[in-house]
Amino acid sequence: MTEKVYSIIRQDPDPSALVKPYVEALRVESHGSILFGYAYHPAFYDQASKGPAVLMLHGHPGGDKNMDLAEHFRSNGYTVVVFSYRGVWGSHGNYCLSHNIEDTMVFAEYIRERANDWRIDPDRLFIFGHSMGGFAALNAMAAGTKGKGAILLAPCDMGYKYLYDKVAFDNLMQSKERGCFTLPTDDYMEKDAEKHGEGWYFLNLLPKLDKSIPYRFIGGTTDVVTPPDKHALPLVQAMREEGYDVTYTELQDGHTFQNTRVRLAVETLQFLSEMDAECN
Repeated sequence: MTEKVYSIIRQDPDPSALVKPYVEALRVESHGSILFGYAYHPAFYDQASKGPAVLMLHGHPGGDKNMDLAEHFRSNGYTVVVFSYRGVWGSHGNYCLSHNIEDTMVFAEYIRERANDWRIDPDRLFIFGHSMGGFAALNAMAAGTKGKGAILLAPCDMGYKYLYDKVAFDNLMQSKERGCFTLPTDDYMEKDAEKHGEGWYFLNLLPKLDKSIPYRFIGGTTDVVTPPDKHALPLVQAMREEGYDVTYTELQDGHTFQNTRVRLAVETLQFLSEMDAECN
């Protein structure tokens, strides 16, 4: 069974490919700051073909970027873009949650601007967000970022943490002491949350989310960082009641899904394939 799963989700490109897979380093300006990232390009087999793209958003502070999933997506024909938000992991500027959202919006637009260079169909851009990346994805999409579908892996409802779980919120804020953030003041992230926290609450985003696209949520049964019943499931239930195309899958694992990487790769690739089929 394991051998069969791997053959489904990962294959080396045919040597006859017109364009071989390659990695491109990116420097993208966002609100006056330079952000660093990479584009992982798949193989292309004919001159006219254009493929789909995935914008992958990492969590807080970004130590786990799910690059194994990125490679699985690329080997199945997706151009995958990953980057670091302002003020973290070498990107310039100051780190805060509002900037994460803004940077997500900038990169989504940047991918569309590079569509011809990268052989991308701009109407086949999908958003993938893990934890704080799920927060950034949903908030960016509510603010106008266009995507043909979204995969939200253990999404963190920062609005919920700020409004209803002060202990978890304070722990998250204290992580700046352990992270590699650039902050102009000690209370920079807190003041950002004070200003925007209520608006970030997932249920408050619902009226602004595009109802015409699919949303795929994945949670972990033992996730204590973003417990599904507090973070993902209230939004999933509200979306179902409003008639959104939304599904929820729960894996027997924790917040970073270290024990279910193969199952996670299968689930996410299946979601992408289903969403992409709707675009064609």
